[in-house]
Amino acid sequence: MLDQYNRNIHYMRLSITDRCNYRCSYCKSFTPLEHKDILSYEEILKICTCAISLGIDTFKVTGGEPCARLDYLSFIQRLKSLEGCKKVTITTNGYLLEKEDLDTLKKVDIDGINVSIDTLDSEHYRLLTQVDGIEKVISNVLYAKKIGLYIKINCVLLDELSESEILDLIHFGKRHDIPVRFIELMPMKDNKRAHRTKKDVLQLLSNVQKEEKEYGNGPACYYRSDQGLVGFIEPIHGKFCDSCNRIRLTSTGFLKACLFHKDGKNIRKYIDQNLEEVMREVIYHKPQAHDFEKRMVGMSMSEIGG
Repeated sequence: MLDQYNRNIHYMRLSITDRCNYRCSYCKSFTPLEHKDILSYEEILKICTCAISLGIDTFKVTGGEPCARLDYLSFIQRLKSLEGCKKVTITTNGYLLEKEDLDTLKKVDIDGINVSIDTLDSEHYRLLTQVDGIEKVISNVLYAKKIGLYIKINCVLLDELSESEILDLIHFGKRHDIPVRFIELMPMKDNKRAHRTKKDVLQLLSNVQKEEKEYGNGPACYYRSDQGLVGFIEPIHGKFCDSCNRIRLTSTGFLKACLFHKDGKNIRKYIDQNLEEVMREVIYHKPQAHDFEKRMVGMSMSEIGG
């Protein structure tokens, strides 16, 4: 479906829970919702079916931590089976995945898994996440790669990351043929942390060339170097609002047309009446651009959906 600025909106990010087993230092200042406030899988699937009728064919399952919700695997299978659904991927911290879960994701033909890893240094990882989990996460990543799942690593470019930590991630990606994407930290809620930029990373690399090939559905731009393939998602310094193709559904049923703006509508009460009309209105009136460079958002990513 085209919005009022003629952008083709065909990608929906679905938050199935606001809960997470991590307490990352840049994403933790919220109170988890009661379970009764979260959309049921049946409600989400009804919304996705309507979204497909409006031209949305690509879905990203997020949280919080989506693997923390009971029966998330069966939900993904049901989502994948919807007529008109072309692609389903998931973003996870990777800790709660078991080998059996990854085998199931392989069987249901998941189109990709994004694993959030901000550092490979075990002590720094524990300090960032409050979980001593990097070894398990790496084990899961390598097993997923072994069985043929498409994996990407996401790293938030915190200012406290050392150059060696950044290079370790890039080298890890090269050794295992896994794209590593560096994400610019967005000013969410009380998050006023300093952060690094794409320029900081590129100056660590040699023989850098812009990569023309696309590696997903989002706004990442990629560079190939002697050290490996790296991607960057820069919502502020590489603002991509003019080509934004997505909307977001929070775990409580609020349809957000832009991560920054409060515009949108809670569509839960419309699931059994006027759902298509309401969704069409929200999508069509998607704001032209965010203003992250001027002010921050009063919500955390876990509340909105990462």
